[in-house]
Amino acid sequence: MSNAVATIGASGQGKTFYDKETFIYPNKKCLYFDVNNEGYIDHRLDDARIKAMLIARPELTRGKIKDICNPKLPTDTKLVRSRFIGNIDEFLDIALKKSNTNVIIDEATIFFSGKAASEKLTRLIVLRKHRFNNIILNFHAARDVPPFLYSHINFIVLFKTEDNCDDLPKKAQFLIPYIKKLQAGPDHKKIIIPKIK
Repeated sequence: MSNAVATIGASGQGKTFYDKETFIYPNKKCLYFDVNNEGYIDHRLDDARIKAMLIARPELTRGKIKDICNPKLPTDTKLVRSRFIGNIDEFLDIALKKSNTNVIIDEATIFFSGKAASEKLTRLIVLRKHRFNNIILNFHAARDVPPFLYSHINFIVLFKTEDNCDDLPKKAQFLIPYIKKLQAGPDHKKIIIPKIK
């Protein structure tokens, strides 16, 4: 299945952790745009995780697991997981050629401001079904999601945000009860919201 997912939440609420557990560790190729060079999937592998991966995938060696999880050449199509640092246009050119891949774009808000990047990103989202890709876009607030995008999103993973519900665009107003519920509760909680028809 090919989905477009908006993961929305304030800093420190769990977007990265959720994306890692849901979209990076499963056995599907992953291409991640690391806009802030934070080492999203360039994580340290402890012995327990390496042993678990060796049991799950006996064809891999210890060194190969480290290469998969910490790739040095992010555009190499043989890698299961790739982290890309650089120009968004270059990333989108690579992503548009991928198939059967989880494409994760952190800080997605900034990429809808430039016309060229916006056109490529829109094409990536619209054509995802033909390429069997999941597109995961991370935003800090519901107000940051471009209104047209709500028509293409299959589901939203919503964490606590600092949104002012009075300032939400019309297409995002269906999120108001969820935003209020999360704002009233503890940190790091999420609600998964299916697409509203």
